[in-house]
Amino acid sequence: MGKRYSEEQIERAKNMSILEYAQTHGYNCKKAGREYHITGYGGLYVKPENNSFYNHSQEKGGYGCISFVQQMEGVSFLQAMETLVGEPAEEYDRDNYEPKKSPEKPKTEYIPKEYIPPEPDEKPTVFEPPSMDEKSKYAYGYLTGTRGLDINLINDFVKQGILYQTTSTYTNKDSGKEYYNHNIVFLHIDENGEPCGASLQGTRSDKRFKQNMTGTVNDFGYVYNKGADPDTVYLFEAPIDMMSFVQLHPEIENAKFVAMEGLKPTIAEHYINSGYMVISCVDNDKAGKSFNNRILNDQMQKAFGGQSVKLTVDDRKPPIEYLEAENNGNKITLFLSEDDYKDYKDIKGCTSGRCFIWKNESNYQLNNELVEYGVKDFNDLLKLRKGNARESKSEIEGSLTIPFSEKLDEVVEIAGKIEDAIDSGVLNQAQQRESEQERGQAR
Repeated sequence: MGKRYSEEQIERAKNMSILEYAQTHGYNCKKAGREYHITGYGGLYVKPENNSFYNHSQEKGGYGCISFVQQMEGVSFLQAMETLVGEPAEEYDRDNYEPKKSPEKPKTEYIPKEYIPPEPDEKPTVFEPPSMDEKSKYAYGYLTGTRGLDINLINDFVKQGILYQTTSTYTNKDSGKEYYNHNIVFLHIDENGEPCGASLQGTRSDKRFKQNMTGTVNDFGYVYNKGADPDTVYLFEAPIDMMSFVQLHPEIENAKFVAMEGLKPTIAEHYINSGYMVISCVDNDKAGKSFNNRILNDQMQKAFGGQSVKLTVDDRKPPIEYLEAENNGNKITLFLSEDDYKDYKDIKGCTSGRCFIWKNESNYQLNNELVEYGVKDFNDLLKLRKGNARESKSEIEGSLTIPFSEKLDEVVEIAGKIEDAIDSGVLNQAQQRESEQERGQAR
């Protein structure tokens, strides 16, 4: 005998709202733009519009409520179904059971929809302060005031047609008043110069808003070009982090700066496979490290073949990642980092001459500035550097303003005494006595 649920029951359970289930079963859900963040599980987000979920720290997710219950509560398919439909599975005779064949659906050709970007507030305006107008002032005000970005850099993004301000209206249900939301549009442009996607960033400091808009199949991130023939791609999670890096590194020329609007391996792989040297500048956190390890593991496997392995350790997260491969007829084990290598040796031991730390000579390299400074992202680093610069300037001004003027008076006074001594011959007499003493010592 076996147990089963009908196709109708499975479809009904699958289409149940993940958000409603989470809210009624003890999960703490907080609204974050068009998604909901479930706290206490790393970067776990639910997207109600397509009934999906994704945990960025674990790089796991899925669609439908059955998958959510299975992954979050560690139960089997039948157990998840019973939780959702509220009744046990039907028993049936496996030997005599003949499943009903569903009629085949005709295949339809996929035709991508034309991407329509948000409407700008008339024509975006490039300006020098303080001549702000309604078409740009909220975007410029937020980026310069809250995020510390330079106005000339913002102007360059506006000139390239990839940054502008848009305004939406909403009506308060209680008062009936109409209010405005002013957002920054980071417009994605494909390699043919056509709009292919966008993200919105709110300009209010009291209310966080961010939205990624669905793009086309040609959307390979938010791209800022510098130079005529770029051969390097600097890769970021978000547009403002990317802009902060550009401001911190004016010396970098001839490069593409790309924000993935999250952590998207397909975008990294696109630029690697297109022959660019890709420098990863993703956030200095668990999700960013996991993302880098995934790409590096792929590059290591391309170089040596073999099988990629993860060793889960109770008191260590993330797991130890390594590659078992053959090199010149010898079995070898390759590790992404020195920490992985040491931890593996402590747990399993490693034959001398068999275990190695991989020398990364691939087209995917890591920028380590965030680790060195101990900050999460490049906007944090920009603010830190600007804050340190202000403190240094303040310290210099504070140490010079009053004490230097006092020292200057003292120097002027001493100079006057020396001048009087020269005029009166006193200094010459003193020099003569000093010279006679030196001759006496010599004798």
